[in-house]
Amino acid sequence: KNNYCLYETDKILMIAQNDKHLEHIEQINDKAEKETGLEYITLFSKVVDKVQITTIDSIIYSYFSEYERSNKVNYEFTANEHKQSNIVNECIVQIKKLYKDVKILNIKHINFFIDEINWIKDCNYTQLESYQNADRIGRKTKKGEGPQRLLKNSKVREAIFKIVTLYNENLKKQNLIDSKDITILALKQLKKSKNSEYTHIIVDDSHNLT
Repeated sequence: KNNYCLYETDKILMIAQNDKHLEHIEQINDKAEKETGLEYITLFSKVVDKVQITTIDSIIYSYFSEYERSNKVNYEFTANEHKQSNIVNECIVQIKKLYKDVKILNIKHINFFIDEINWIKDCNYTQLESYQNADRIGRKTKKGEGPQRLLKNSKVREAIFKIVTLYNENLKKQNLIDSKDITILALKQLKKSKNSEYTHIIVDDSHNLT
């Protein structure tokens, strides 16, 4: 802040992983403020706190709330894992009727499907083609819980994407939203926001700084 913020509009964002790390970073920042004491105010300068310290979750929920207000919607969060599992189970049963030859379409693989739904949403794949051609690496599945590999441009991927689509439709019908969609909508709102620009952004283990 003392050496690299050259203009009045310059801002710094420090992102903490959680509340515990946030508190630690704030303590470091306060200590540094007292030790350096380089910032001073002239007659014409504005008193602005150039450093914002917050958690990634706070940022996400802030822009998600802004999205709800802007679009006049009010979603119910699917914090209940049982509720989410029931919706995914229903989707598996329905898609199985369309893809009878795809063996993995079984409710005993529920954890596999939830994991894959989350991965697809994390990657923000909204089109089947994107998912079909994606390198699906790092897939860790216990024996009997689902396939270890998902071949590109396969019926299996097509069926999984159908489950994701149906899952999203069912959430919408019930006015529900999961944590992945909260992030997607927050990002959509962020791109429209005029107050989201920072000169410097420090992320990932900021609490380990001296």
